[in-house]
Order: sequence, then structure tokens, then C-alpha cells
Amino acid sequence: MSRNENKSARRGRIGKKSWINRGDYNTRRIWGLRQADGVLVDVRELETAPGGIASCGLDDQGEILLVTYAGQIFHLDLSGTKYE
Repeated sequence: MSRNENKSARRGRIGKKSWINRGDYNTRRIWGLRQADGVLVDVRELETAPGGIASCGLDDQGEILLVTYAGQIFHLDLSGTKYE
């Protein structure tokens, strides 16, 4: 994820295992980042959100939810994503 790709990032320590998910409001892109001992070891572009990301959170089952500035709430389905 370069500085050119990240225009207005929203981040949160939510996700699977040791992954941190980060989303960008302007580009609507969502990334998964993983670090070990304070060093970034992996970055993956996961998805494109349906709207500008205002916030994110977890539902009762621990699944990731995205909230857009328009007030829409979306479930982020990462079932096809492999976390290693």
C-alpha cells in the first residue's frame, strides 16, 4: 500500500488472527496488514467497499462490518481470503 493508494485511511484492529484491516475512504479499498515484532510483514488488498468507509466494527459473531458515510452498513465477507 503506497502513499498514492492511501488517501484517507480508516483503520482498526479487527480481523482474523494477527491481521489488521485498513480501509480508505476515497478509494474505498480495503487491505489486510500483518506485522510481527513491530515490523510489517505482509499487505494484501482484500476488497473494494461499496461506498466511502466511515467506520468499521464487529458483529456478535466477530464478523467485520463496514459503515459508509451514507449510513449504510455492510458485512465484509472474507470467507474466500486465506490468512496464513
